[in-house]
Amino acid sequence: MFRVEAKWLQENGTLTQENQTPQRMLDDALQLHQSGRFSEAERLYQRILAINPRHPDCLHLLGMIAYQKGSLESAADMIREAIAINSRGTSYYGNLGSNFYISRPPKLFRLAEA
Repeated sequence: MFRVEAKWLQENGTLTQENQTPQRMLDDALQLHQSGRFSEAERLYQRILAINPRHPDCLHLLGMIAYQKGSLESAADMIREAIAINSRGTSYYGNLGSNFYISRPPKLFRLAEA
């Protein structure tokens, strides 16, 4: 089924989030997330976590929403949890590093004391 058809069916009540597969929900959530519709994406990620509380991609992406909203500590916690579940998620590490850089910026221009 094409995405346009799925959207039409969902808007007309014959395709609901309840009968979507978690992968399809993740695809939809990611599309919402990438278009800046964080609250809607967050709701879908939470629905997936209700089905599978150890879904590393959802935890990572929820962490990214928290990061984008400025909740850096919460973001780090969720991304670390995703890493604990799937240590091969290379983007998880990069995003965790970005989070730490923003929350604890290095002192790049420190003058030497004489």
